[in-house]
Amino acid sequence: MKISANTAMFAAAVLVAGTIAVALLRSESPSDSAAPVAKPVLTAAVATPQLRRWSDDVVASGRLVAWEEALIGAEPSGLRLVDIRVDVGDRVKKGQLLAQFDTAPVQAELNERIAALAETQALLVEAEENARRGESLRNTGALSHQVITQYITRAQAVRAQVDSARARVDSFRLRLQQTRVVAPDDGVISSRTATLGSVPAGGDELFRLIRQNRIEWHAEVTAMQVRNLAPGQAATLSLPDGATIGGVVRQISPAVAADLTTTVYVRLNDGETAIARIGMYLQGAIATGASEALTVPASSVVVRDGREYVFTLATDDTVAQASIKTGRRHGNEVEIVDGLSTAQIVVTQGGGFLNDGDLVRVEAGRPSVARTAL
Repeated sequence: MKISANTAMFAAAVLVAGTIAVALLRSESPSDSAAPVAKPVLTAAVATPQLRRWSDDVVASGRLVAWEEALIGAEPSGLRLVDIRVDVGDRVKKGQLLAQFDTAPVQAELNERIAALAETQALLVEAEENARRGESLRNTGALSHQVITQYITRAQAVRAQVDSARARVDSFRLRLQQTRVVAPDDGVISSRTATLGSVPAGGDELFRLIRQNRIEWHAEVTAMQVRNLAPGQAATLSLPDGATIGGVVRQISPAVAADLTTTVYVRLNDGETAIARIGMYLQGAIATGASEALTVPASSVVVRDGREYVFTLATDDTVAQASIKTGRRHGNEVEIVDGLSTAQIVVTQGGGFLNDGDLVRVEAGRPSVARTAL
């Protein structure tokens, strides 16, 4: 059967039209009708950096020591301790009796010396009378010059004996006084080695006294830090239980130790020594002034590969990773030294889960920002 040319052309046209129709149907498929929509990675809390006036602190560590510790020793030797009035921790006043040695041996010797003094004084009366009588007869010839000279010399010798006897009496009176061990100053007893019934040698330690109950913090600072320090600056020390106590810089050592540190002497405030203990090793801060700081919550800072970053929020709610440098820290806030301004918004929570360019959902609305940068 022979197919006409018109019929063949019609069949080809139908085939082309069908192919175009299938292509059009495929291009209008629902799966290709719209581009994919980006979804937020997380819901983020945000905040703006704040300008605050912060104190400039020198942070240091050191030990608590007594301002001055007086050593109280036994002055008399060979006497027995018969009474001890104080113990470690007791507060005492200057001149208060701390301990008592046996006075009986010293009192007996003192009585003997007083009697010897009285005897020599009686001899002195006789010797001086003879010397006066000899002088009155010098020009009469009744007594030779030799005898008169002997009378005068005898009077001088006995007078010296009286002085010596009086000195021995004074010495034993002082020894009797030394049987009373008294506090040399107001303070607190920090150590006691005195034992009832013992016979310590002269100079043996009996007690130690923290003079005026003054405790100091000996802070160790570097040569760079010491340039900003001066007497009168306030200090705050942190105790092991979290409490804090205050003090004032009293003096700065003029010397540098072998480890290139300098000691700063900080006197604790009156009334705060009750909770401090000598020997504690504490960290503290000395306030050297105040300056303006650009701060963000510490939770904003993300550390990656040894560097610090924050994530800033753009107008389309995407985040950008910004490299920063941090400075001082106060509580839950950290100072941003470089890399941020008050005209930016930072992510305060969840930064560790974000990457540069991520889309986030703002938790409580976008905060207003400052119009001028720091």
